[in-house]
Amino acid sequence: MDLLKELQVVKQKAQELETQLSGAAVLSNPKKMREVNEAYAALREIREIGERYEKILEEKMGAELALKETTDAAMRDFLESEITELEAKLPKLEQELLGALVPPDPLDKKNIVMEVRAGTGGDEAGLFAAELIRMYMRYAERNGWKVNLVSDSRNDQGGFKEAILLISGKNVYSQLKYESGVHRVQRVPETEKAGRVHTSTVTVAVLPEAKDVDPLMKNLVGWLNQEKDTHPVIKAGVAHYQFVTIHPFMDGNGRTARALATYILYHANYDLKQFISLEEFYSADRSKYYQELQNCQGHNYYNRPNADITSWLEYFICGVAVVFEEVKNKAVEANEKSRSEVPKQNIDLLENIGQRERNLLKFFKKEAQLRTKDVSKLFRIKDRSARDLIKRWLDMELLERKGTGDKNAYYVLTPQYRKLIDLQE
Repeated sequence: MDLLKELQVVKQKAQELETQLSGAAVLSNPKKMREVNEAYAALREIREIGERYEKILEEKMGAELALKETTDAAMRDFLESEITELEAKLPKLEQELLGALVPPDPLDKKNIVMEVRAGTGGDEAGLFAAELIRMYMRYAERNGWKVNLVSDSRNDQGGFKEAILLISGKNVYSQLKYESGVHRVQRVPETEKAGRVHTSTVTVAVLPEAKDVDPLMKNLVGWLNQEKDTHPVIKAGVAHYQFVTIHPFMDGNGRTARALATYILYHANYDLKQFISLEEFYSADRSKYYQELQNCQGHNYYNRPNADITSWLEYFICGVAVVFEEVKNKAVEANEKSRSEVPKQNIDLLENIGQRERNLLKFFKKEAQLRTKDVSKLFRIKDRSARDLIKRWLDMELLERKGTGDKNAYYVLTPQYRKLIDLQE
């Protein structure tokens, strides 16, 4: 990069902004004036560094020129020493200038929402989380920032299970954005009486304060309502990820995202029947859950709006597979247990009857008696066909007749089949 050429471009832009600041179009528009002032202030800082850099270069060139022209030994020693000092200053100024010329992150000036959550380590992790929170609060105080504890959950030892902080002030995000990630400490904790060293972790998430949540959420809801071709498991995973990353990281946000994903799965007939939930899968390794989200985007929708979320979707789909495998295992276990508690004779009877007979058992679950007209209505057949069915059921000892005469006749289940009513679901 040609630093001197870049400096000329900066000076030209600064001159243009100075002209705009004195123009009526800017002076009559407070919003435009604020924008131009901010842009001019940023360029002025670069220009000041550049002027120092150019001054050192000019002094160095002047000293080198004087060195060529003089033959005085004392003067040559002085000039050589001066050139050496000037050359020593240049690398630092060049790095400072290069850093200033890099376009700033548009989010650097934003306030932040910070979540601090205890990881592995039990109560000691909560104490470590409390120390980190105090550290961030003190750092904010030194920088003149304002800190608001939005929500917190504490343990019995006085530590934090989790806490949400809103930190506002000048360039907060630029100085704290790299705090995101897992923090670890190895020490003898206050909760340890035997003097053993413990390892504890705390997860920190730093999100720039969002101003555009409403339109982003409307876009997400619109996509969920219109998207028909995406597989429901992938759709649920995308919804979970997008909700977490575009919404401010306030308390309950993760739970809402997980509930949304479960709702989408339920309406696509991926019903867990309350045997287990995805929440249990995430709770088994909460740090892994947060790490998978951070691997894709670091809880920052704005820097990478088109992030590759393949790794997150693989994790999410794996979770769905795990919980449904658990449902299958529990269902098989419950079925085997129920079969072991039921006499084999009853199971054989149930397995040897057809769908009509199963529907008949359902009828008797609510009614004590059966008449010909009930069979006609139940199976939408004529009375003659209904009488033929009843005759067949009498022959197979499914029904027995009660009452006298044709008009008063009715039918009930035989005792052996009545035992099957609760088994045929």
